[in-house]
Amino acid sequence: ESRPLNTLTRSLSLESGTETEDDGSLLSGYRTIEDSVRDEESLASFDAPKETMPPPEGKVFTKSVVLSSLNDGGNGGDSLVLRAQHRRIMPEKENHAFINVRASSVSPFDVVKCRGVGVTKDMLPYTPGQVVVGTIEALGSEVKLPFQIGDRVVGFVGHGGNARFVSAEADNLIKASPNIKNSQAACLVEDWMSAYRALRIAKNAFKGAALFGMNVFITDGFSAIGQAAIHLADLEGANIYCCARRANHTYIQSLSSRMHVYEPRIEAWMPDIMEKMDIVIDNTCVDGYASSWQALNDNGILVCLATVNMGYSARGCGVLDIDDMLRKFS
Repeated sequence: ESRPLNTLTRSLSLESGTETEDDGSLLSGYRTIEDSVRDEESLASFDAPKETMPPPEGKVFTKSVVLSSLNDGGNGGDSLVLRAQHRRIMPEKENHAFINVRASSVSPFDVVKCRGVGVTKDMLPYTPGQVVVGTIEALGSEVKLPFQIGDRVVGFVGHGGNARFVSAEADNLIKASPNIKNSQAACLVEDWMSAYRALRIAKNAFKGAALFGMNVFITDGFSAIGQAAIHLADLEGANIYCCARRANHTYIQSLSSRMHVYEPRIEAWMPDIMEKMDIVIDNTCVDGYASSWQALNDNGILVCLATVNMGYSARGCGVLDIDDMLRKFS
């Protein structure tokens, strides 16, 4: 069986305010704003609402993880707070859906952003969370079928997902199958779907041929996307080669009986695999893909996958079903 999906990209449950299916509380270090916050509509300052307080008409009580300021030390985690406020039940744009979030991702990208990297003052207050799972509470006038109020969806929102409610572009949402836990669905978009698409691109280059017996090299096998790619390639019987720090070799080796794992140094793996790989998934780009090209055989395929494709539209993908996805892949 595959390793639980939520162990690859961690998932935050907004119902409990804690990490889902993981030890410890993700929010234990966050400070709660008790003095004042800004109302999103009037921008007037008021005492931070309590969840037991009845919300104003047409609004809901919401909490969100917020990077409130940038400090000189570059460690934005000191400025993470849990903000409480009331918010209107309406999408921010006519092509958006207003989502009641049940779980959202906490990925390496989110961690970097929470440290203030890539965040400017005009972006504050900044709420992390690229992927959300939840139910649709309201729809903009431009949102068409297949979405309806009450649908359970998963989607890529870019940021803002670590909140109880979020407004998201409908084109970046897909319906979620009821047989997937919220914590698992939150990890599929960035990690498993990225790995799936990378291998699918390679398979298409081989006219859809199965990966059985093929040599597949993954430049960072311990990363979330790398581990997902290992599981998927193993399902098809590929011979898998990858890089990982020595401390992680035992774990990576356990993921497949056809696994070959090396230290990340190019000189550690290049002599064994040069010009022997049918597929290389480069999710690191340490040298402009030069070493990855060298690893390929004459008919080999290089798929560059450094990050999730933010411009990808998910409209028309239908219902997300991990079991069906794996069946189709294999």
